[in-house]
Amino acid sequence: MPETWQAEIAQPSERWILVPNAGEVDATGAETWVEGVLDTLLDTWDGEWSDEVYPGARALLAHHLASDLHPGTMASMLHWPLPAPVVSRVRVVLGGGEPTSPEEWRQQGFDVDAYAGAALGPGLRCLASKTGEIDGETVEFLTGIFVFSTQEISVMVVVEAGGPEIFGLTFAEMPLLLAELEVFGPDGTPFSAQPVPGVTSDPFDIWEDSSFV
Repeated sequence: MPETWQAEIAQPSERWILVPNAGEVDATGAETWVEGVLDTLLDTWDGEWSDEVYPGARALLAHHLASDLHPGTMASMLHWPLPAPVVSRVRVVLGGGEPTSPEEWRQQGFDVDAYAGAALGPGLRCLASKTGEIDGETVEFLTGIFVFSTQEISVMVVVEAGGPEIFGLTFAEMPLLLAELEVFGPDGTPFSAQPVPGVTSDPFDIWEDSSFV
């Protein structure tokens, strides 16, 4: 189904990188893409991008280009908020069937409230955190999901990051991305979400609550 749907994304800045589908590029194309992104980031950081960063940054880009994504993923982006090989990944995912209710999201461990101001229409903002262990250290992982639904289709914008600081920097820019994101069906009709029953929001909350750290 996602092959017949299209997501049109206006990237908020040059620190947002649209990742091509791994199946659309060969080895030469992948290498060209990685080097092109590195050149762009070098210009973006204007002297803050040190040579020591390049090996880790190159490996990180190659990893995300080759990653197996959720089968409903229409688009994948990397947000590079710091001059270091640490990123958030943001995916636009299409789902079918009846939408997941706010209460069901809460049962899965998410804090849930309404989200207004997206080009896709009214939706939900779902936030969750969990702890894990890396190299013997306890690490907090954060996930944010913006959900826009009709009775048959849902568009989810999933924010994934490796730690609270990076997540907060990315999450603060999500209103900019969501204000421009559009999704089109197979016949070219724009997707338009329906209001979520029993959930209301104040538009000013979009900005006041945009840092979840």
